[in-house]
Amino acid sequence: MKLHSNIYGWDYVWRDFADEKGGKVIQDDKQSGSPVMAIHIPVPDTRDMLTIKPWLPSGKKAFEATFATISFPSKDDFAFAVWTEHKIDQLHKVLGMQDVRVGEDKFDKRFIVQANNEILVKQLFSDSKLCDLLMEQNTCELRLLPDACDHFPDHLIPAGHSVILFAADQLVDKFENLEAIANILQLVLERIHATLDVPGHGDAGGPAEQSTSSRRRLHSPLLD
Repeated sequence: MKLHSNIYGWDYVWRDFADEKGGKVIQDDKQSGSPVMAIHIPVPDTRDMLTIKPWLPSGKKAFEATFATISFPSKDDFAFAVWTEHKIDQLHKVLGMQDVRVGEDKFDKRFIVQANNEILVKQLFSDSKLCDLLMEQNTCELRLLPDACDHFPDHLIPAGHSVILFAADQLVDKFENLEAIANILQLVLERIHATLDVPGHGDAGGPAEQSTSSRRRLHSPLLD
């Protein structure tokens, strides 16, 4: 079994992760020894790609962060936002959403959940494994953004694609933490495919059809 170490820093860890997962490292080819700009990891059993990008201090933006996304085609405008509770002030900027309790007491105490479809978001987070994976993270957010190409111009998201976004308020520098982030996004993708009528992934029907009239678009205070 291969051992993974972070003694050489986050850049080494990200390259190691991409290599083990059969992914690709994106860096500035014009600058020798430039740090990782992004890694692309194929999602098993799909044609989807997981992208993880670092946010490094630059100019007045002196904070570090990690962003991970998966995009997929969808005809549905289902949207949700999940935040650690102390970010509630930013949540007040989210328009047209309603607070939801998913029914997992520890999860509901730590996270604020908002969605434009209460039935669907409760189905999504009825998976205790997903809740447990998020509970293991530090300050983070998880979002589903429908038709999100305008939010991610540098990701070349096709029109009509939704994006699952995970953001951590630190630069992840451990292999197992990158793996946890990948597992979270892949599990959300699986749950969405099982719940919604996503092209190429079968017809979910049922609750997704029952609440169409109550759906509203998610506006992200970070991405708008």
